[in-house]
Amino acid sequence: MYSDDDAMLEFAKQWYPYGGGDDSDIFVEFGLPASAYFRRLAKLVEGSRGRRLSSEQRHGIRTVVRSRLVRRQTAA
Repeated sequence: MYSDDDAMLEFAKQWYPYGGGDDSDIFVEFGLPASAYFRRLAKLVEGSRGRRLSSEQRHGIRTVVRSRLVRRQTAA
């Protein structure tokens, strides 16, 4: 069974080298504002599904998540 969580991780794997994807693409794909997507993604990467990622992917996704969430906090 392929879940929303799996889809989020697949999206993150594709887009972390490019900064995580555009806010509008995230909304269209998952129906979530980017801030909610990145908060959920942060939990996924640290959970059991995150262990399926390579260490490079985990590190890259964590870096993007931190960057995107900090950017949102400073913009608010």
